[in-house]
Amino acid sequence: MSQLTAKTTVDSVAWSAKRRYKVGMNVSHAGGVWVNTTGKNSEPGVGSDWLSLGLGDDGYGTRIENAAVTGTYNLDHDAGTDWLLTLTGDTTLTETNLPTGTNTTEFVIYLTGEYAFTPPATWTVIGDTYNGAIWNLLAVHVMNGTNGSENITCIISNIE
Repeated sequence: MSQLTAKTTVDSVAWSAKRRYKVGMNVSHAGGVWVNTTGKNSEPGVGSDWLSLGLGDDGYGTRIENAAVTGTYNLDHDAGTDWLLTLTGDTTLTETNLPTGTNTTEFVIYLTGEYAFTPPATWTVIGDTYNGAIWNLLAVHVMNGTNGSENITCIISNIE
């Protein structure tokens, strides 16, 4: 199984205890990128004033590419932020490292392959029906990833 990675970007500045941040401002700190949710200047990762964007200090997310997906395929949210997958057999998706509590995330999966595709049981899937003969864009929003309280919506769009 080969796996490639690519990068997407988010602008951020290095966090400083001497600076006052506005709600929505991104900073890099402690190996990640954080967005301020309260306007307070607590340290990112300590307390609830910052939300991790799941990106590295460089502001980039990671796309995972796999051209041979079959069986059970795990979407590890600590390893990637977007996926480009080609099914080579019937596939069931699973997830690990989802955000919990009030933390949320969005991610995208580009999916193709003329095999059965089964999303995680916790997803509410709307939009188009998966069509393995073409590329499908799966836009996924995790409102709550806490085990037993999941609120996850997936919108499938067929791409001609």
